[in-house]
Amino acid sequence: MKILALLIAQSLGWGQTFWGMSPQSTHEIYPESFPVPLEQTICYNADQPQRPNCQGITQQTIPDRTIGRRNYDINLIFTDEQLSKVHIYRESSEAYSIYAELKLLLTDKYGNPTINNTLASIGVQSAIWNTENTLVKLTIITPDKVYLIYLPKQDEINL
Repeated sequence: MKILALLIAQSLGWGQTFWGMSPQSTHEIYPESFPVPLEQTICYNADQPQRPNCQGITQQTIPDRTIGRRNYDINLIFTDEQLSKVHIYRESSEAYSIYAELKLLLTDKYGNPTINNTLASIGVQSAIWNTENTLVKLTIITPDKVYLIYLPKQDEINL
């Protein structure tokens, strides 16, 4: 019963993860994941201004996970050894079709996006789903970059 109560108390994350999981726990679920060297870790000082040089930020990558018809590398971002962000990135000349495919899959899973933004003048489109515990943001930056980011609900301000 304790384990069930702990799982219910935790917020859901991406896939089989939940927010706050340790790198070791996520590796047990996704044994193909591997740690990424600090110099290659995805750390945006705009997201973490209090953490210069990615202090306390680590990353694991799950390679070649299939989402829809394509494979992606899934980047699990940890802050102080707790899962704090999931970042999926694809650079391709097929960015528009990738964005459309992911948006359809996410709409099937979560319903219509809470927010749709289009800034055609600078080539940016985004859709945001606001689920109970997680914010999901899909963005295309033309001509060739697509980002899919999962964040715990309390990070809503950082979108």
